[in-house]
Amino acid sequence: MKTGQDGILEIKYEDGSSLLLRSETEVTILEAWKTGTSRLLRDFFLSAGRVIAKVQSATGRSPRFRVHTPSAIASVRGTEFRVAVDKKQETYVEVLKSKVTVDTATNVINLAQGEGAKIKNAGAPPSPPRKLLLAPNPVGMKSFYSSAPVIALAAVGGAQAYRVMVAKDEQGKKLVWEGVIKRGDRFTMNSLTDGSYYLLTQSIDQIGLEGAPSEAHAFTIRQNPLPPMILMPGNGLKAGEKETTLEWLSVGDAVRYHLQISEDREFQKLFLDKADLTDLTFKAERLENKPYTFRIRSIAKDDYAGAWSDPVSFNGSPLPQTLSGNSPVSSPDEITLRSNSVGEGFTYHVQVAKDSQFQEVLVDQKVSKPEISIKKPKEAGTYFVRMAAIDRNGKAGEFSQAQNYTIQNRFPYEWVGGGTGLLLLILLLAL
Repeated sequence: MKTGQDGILEIKYEDGSSLLLRSETEVTILEAWKTGTSRLLRDFFLSAGRVIAKVQSATGRSPRFRVHTPSAIASVRGTEFRVAVDKKQETYVEVLKSKVTVDTATNVINLAQGEGAKIKNAGAPPSPPRKLLLAPNPVGMKSFYSSAPVIALAAVGGAQAYRVMVAKDEQGKKLVWEGVIKRGDRFTMNSLTDGSYYLLTQSIDQIGLEGAPSEAHAFTIRQNPLPPMILMPGNGLKAGEKETTLEWLSVGDAVRYHLQISEDREFQKLFLDKADLTDLTFKAERLENKPYTFRIRSIAKDDYAGAWSDPVSFNGSPLPQTLSGNSPVSSPDEITLRSNSVGEGFTYHVQVAKDSQFQEVLVDQKVSKPEISIKKPKEAGTYFVRMAAIDRNGKAGEFSQAQNYTIQNRFPYEWVGGGTGLLLLILLLAL
C-alpha cells in the first residue's frame, strides 16, 4: 500500500485496532490472520514514511501486532505508537500510550509511554530510550482569520523543528496542509480555502524523534470576498488639479466596495470613507498638496466585509509616489495590477486570461512581488486575473478566485490628440 504526497490511508480491524499511513508512505502486509480463538495477529513491513498504530489490549503471550522496518521490529500487545522510516532507512519509534518492545540486530529495548528511540541501521545499536518532547503551542493564534493565517509557535526546550498539521477533523486524519518548520520560524498557510480547521503540532528533537501531538486548536478562515486588485495606469498613480481617479478590479462575489483615503498610513486621520461604492472607479476631489494613502475592501451579499487591500500611497501634487517608492514604467499602453502581499519569502504566479475558466491564458508569469505590469489588451472585452502565492520551498498555493477588468471600445490615443485628431473626432460625431 502506498500513499502519495497528499495521501492518507487508514486500515481498521474488527477488534478496533488500526494502522494509519501518513503521506508518502509504503507498507506491505506480511501476514494477517486470526487463530481458532479469534485472536487477530498482524505483521507489517514499513519501507518508507510514517505510520500510527493503535492496538487494542490482548491476553496471552504471543505478540499480536508487529511493524517491521529495515532495522527493527516493534512488537506490541495493546498500545498506541508511531513508526517512521526516513530516506536513509533509519527507524524512529515513538510510544504515545502503554509500551512497545523493539527488536534490533544487536539487542532488545523496551519503550514506555512517552519514550522513543532511533535505530540507524540493521547493524548499529539503537539509541537509548529518551523522553519525547512536549508539543509547541501556537502564539497569538486567533479563532478567525480574514486572510491567510500566519502562525508562530512557542519554543520547546530541546526541539530543533516542529511538525505542523492542519486538518478538517480533530484527530488529524483529514489533513489539508502539513509541513516541518525550523525553530523560531513563522509559517503562512496560503493554500487554505474558506472553512473550519484544526491546527495540530509536534516537536522534533535533535535526533529526529517526534513528540506527542498537541491538542487540536480550532480556527476558521473566510478570505472571500478578496480585496480587489488595484489597477494602476502605466504612468503611475497621479494626482493633479486637486483630484485623482482610483480604479480596481471587479470581485465576483462582492456586491459593493468600501474605500478609505487617509492622511496617515495608519488610517487614523481619515480624509474620506465610502462604504457603498458599486462602480470600479472613484474620483477623489479637493486633494491638498500632501501625501495620502488609500485602501479598499470587498463586501459580500451577507454584508461580510473582507480584508483590506495593502495600502497605496500617493501625493496630492502631480508627482506620483507609490507605497514601495518604485513607480511603474511610464507608458500609456501599460497597466499595473497590484494585489495583497502574503508575507516575506513568497513569490507569485500571475495569470491573465480572456475567459473565466482560464482556457485562453494571455499572460502567465512568476514575479517576486504581488504586482505585474502588462500591456493594455488591444481588443475590447472583459479580462480575468488570478494569482497564487509560492512559498520559499517552491510549494504553490491554490489560485485565488478570479477578478476581472473591462477594456472599452475607444478611439486610439493618437486620434484625439492635436488639431487633426480633434477635427476627425468632430466629423465622426457629425456623421
